[in-house]
Amino acid sequence: MQFALLRTDLGGAQPIASYNFGAGNTGRVKKSFRLLLTASMIDSVVLWAGVIAFPRLFAQIFSSDSTLIDFTAHDLRLYCGARFIFGAQTACQMPFISTGNALSSIIVAVLRKFLLPIPLINLMPHLMGDQTTAVYLAELVADGLAAIFTVTLFRYQFRKSLRSMEYQIGGIPEKRTPAGPDRTAGVQLVPKGCAPFYRALRHHSSFCR
Repeated sequence: MQFALLRTDLGGAQPIASYNFGAGNTGRVKKSFRLLLTASMIDSVVLWAGVIAFPRLFAQIFSSDSTLIDFTAHDLRLYCGARFIFGAQTACQMPFISTGNALSSIIVAVLRKFLLPIPLINLMPHLMGDQTTAVYLAELVADGLAAIFTVTLFRYQFRKSLRSMEYQIGGIPEKRTPAGPDRTAGVQLVPKGCAPFYRALRHHSSFCR
C-alpha cells in the first residue's frame, strides 16, 4: 500500500524533474524535489501512524484468525517501525534517475533489498533471545540504515549534478593550445565586407552558450 502511494508521487514528479534538468531550469528541479519530498513524507507518515495505532485493523484485512491477528499486531509495529522515513528514501532516489545517474539508483535499491536485510536477518537472531522478533527488527534496522545511506548519497550526487548542469549552461571554457607558428598569416579567413556580420554571429553564439 505504501509503495503504491509513493509510486504515484514518483510517477508525477520524475518526468517534470527530468524535463527541467534537461532544459537547465535549476530552480524548477529543486522545487519539484521539494514538492516530491513533502508529498512522500506525508504519505509515509500517515500510513506509518495508521499501522502503529491500529495494527489489528490491517491484520484483519488478510485473516480472521484471532490468534494470528494478535501475533501479527505485535510484530507489525516492529516490522514497520521505521517506515515513516521511507518517504524520504524514495524521494531521494528519484533524482538519481531524473539526472541520468541510474547507477546510484541501482545501488540504493540493491542495498535496501539485499545487502542490508539478508545479513541482518542472519545476524540479529544470534544477538536476541526471541528469534522471531529479531527477524522483524532486522527489517527495521535495514530501513533506517538504508535511509541514512540514501540521503547522504543524494546530498552529494544531487549537488554534483546541479553544478554540472550550471557549468554546461554557463559555457565550457575553450581549451588553449600551445603557441605555435601562425599558419594563417596572410590568409583572409572572412570575405571582405562580411567582418561585421561574422563578429555579430560569434557574439550571439557565445551568448547562447
